[in-house]
Amino acid sequence: TLQQLAKSIQAIETQEQPSVKITSTVCPSLDATLPCHGFHHGSMIEWISHAAGDGALTLAMQAAKAAMVEGKHLIVIDPQRSFYAPAAAALGLDLQRIIILYPANTADAMWCFDQALRCKATAAVIAWQDNIHETHARRLQLAAEEGQTLGLVLREAGRMKALSSWADLTWKVTAVASDKKSCMPRPATLPSY
Repeated sequence: TLQQLAKSIQAIETQEQPSVKITSTVCPSLDATLPCHGFHHGSMIEWISHAAGDGALTLAMQAAKAAMVEGKHLIVIDPQRSFYAPAAAALGLDLQRIIILYPANTADAMWCFDQALRCKATAAVIAWQDNIHETHARRLQLAAEEGQTLGLVLREAGRMKALSSWADLTWKVTAVASDKKSCMPRPATLPSY
């Protein structure tokens, strides 16, 4: 029995592992800091914002754009109704492949987040969630793994009760003076309405 078990373990350990899809952060200096030079599909990434306009959403949208290959979609869960589609278009995101959801309450937002992460047609999900209970956080992590979807959570530092440890990666974003070697492409002129 022990010999059979040892053979089974060896077969599992030597079995070829499925290739893991990696999405670039779209910034070479950020990619260089990560072990696999990007984000693993099926992972949750937190973007902690310290002030409005500090670039957390822009970074999340760039990561979503890089993940939107093979015709997959971006789902934005926006209970505050603050997502500005012309800015996404200026960053080069295909508006035809963005679905925006406006949940009425936190329970609906968590259900939308879970279902969007599980969907095989989804490349990435962007959601604003300042506080997520551990049970929900683990469920979201499993949903992202199941759907091989990139979960991008935007949180405001001033509204968070505590830093969570459930995300695969946490980025604290602070605005600084710009230099000429910016990671992000300059947005095109926004259309006037």
